[in-house]
Amino acid sequence: MENNRLLIFVILLFPFLVSCKKADTVISAKEPVNYQVSSGPVHITDSLFIGEPLAKDPEFIRNTERGGENFQYFNQFGNLLKKHNKKYVDFKSNAVIKTLKISDKLVLELKRKKFAAKSKTSDIQIVLYTRVNNVIKDSILFYKYQLDKDFPKEQRFETIVFLDNNLELFKLESYCNFSEYAFQADKWEKFKINSSNGKIEFVENLKNSGGSNLNNNTEAAAMVLVSDAKQKSIDISEWEGKYTISIDGDRLSDGSVSGRTWNFSITEYTIILETSSYHEPIFCEGNYIYEFKNSILDLYYIGLVENCKSSAPNFRIKRDGDNYCISSPDFYDEKEGEWHKLIKE
Repeated sequence: MENNRLLIFVILLFPFLVSCKKADTVISAKEPVNYQVSSGPVHITDSLFIGEPLAKDPEFIRNTERGGENFQYFNQFGNLLKKHNKKYVDFKSNAVIKTLKISDKLVLELKRKKFAAKSKTSDIQIVLYTRVNNVIKDSILFYKYQLDKDFPKEQRFETIVFLDNNLELFKLESYCNFSEYAFQADKWEKFKINSSNGKIEFVENLKNSGGSNLNNNTEAAAMVLVSDAKQKSIDISEWEGKYTISIDGDRLSDGSVSGRTWNFSITEYTIILETSSYHEPIFCEGNYIYEFKNSILDLYYIGLVENCKSSAPNFRIKRDGDNYCISSPDFYDEKEGEWHKLIKE
């Protein structure tokens, strides 16, 4: 009799046990899901995602800008790009190349940007995307090899990136002029992928070992050079200010005209040149020193690009009444002694 009562009790209690278990399951499902997120270094071994480690090396970048004997560093950089091109060139236009799982939450994805069939080998651009819970959160240009469409035999634009195990990205943007074997680093930056939200966060503009931005020499270095004895005694206050000149180049296939703009900033201690262009090479930006001869201000490049340095002045500036004029062998089809009006702000 006692056994029968126990059996009946168990039978009556069972539905409640099942009901309670179901209730626990529902409550549990409503609680936040704790994803596994990388809080420390990860181990990236896929060369496609590692990119180019030399993008982190300031000495490599400085050597490439200098060119080296017989342009050995310039050629080394070109061979480096060929190596990467072989990895990417056969991937389809606007197609995902590969994915890499960093955590249960974060996935990285490489994708080749859309390109015209005729540009398969001359326009290779790879983008790195971050996905969190399978939703794209951010992106960054990871690699670029792009010949100038109007001057493919003269100029190339490049981007290389190194991704380390701390999810830090070292990104170098540059361009090369083949005819003059000139390499110019345009931007050198550091980013970090936030493993929690997938954002690619800017960290800093990277600097060379001398403590200055890669694209500019230090003001102190310029001051040392400008303090040359024959320049100390010269008052250039009347030359201080900002100057601009724009010169047109060749007519392009679409009917537009290429061109370049030179912007000079002259102070007591520094002379800095910045340039912009439309389908034209940009090089020899940065700091200059001056020498004053026969009422003419001669400017000499003192940057890292060896091909820009010359015993002759890169630019010559003179006054003509209230106006300023400039002459340079860098101007298109420049004839010796030809002067152009310089606009002073």
